[in-house]
Amino acid sequence: MNTEKYGRRYDDEFRRNAVDLLISSGKTRTQVARELGVAGQTLGQWKKQRISGKLGTAQSMGSAATPELEVKRLKQTVAYLERRCEILKKAIAICSQEATLNENLR
Repeated sequence: MNTEKYGRRYDDEFRRNAVDLLISSGKTRTQVARELGVAGQTLGQWKKQRISGKLGTAQSMGSAATPELEVKRLKQTVAYLERRCEILKKAIAICSQEATLNENLR
């Protein structure tokens, strides 16, 4: 099978994590897809598969769902949330500086 013709292949763990992120982030499918570098339609298909049970949760995958994998997934989630928090802190600082500057110019 030619991967150029059919596009990139993603493993089930990546797909599950992508759907988890889509569900838990509160972002649109397009936003999450763009962040992950996948097509929005593809992410939507993965979500449908997850709902129908064709793409199981890590817990439902039997021996593949080891405590080590769960810890890895949780660490990735924590790292992602910490990055988001830092970005928000910087954005707040920038907005505060701009508000102060605008007040001083009046």
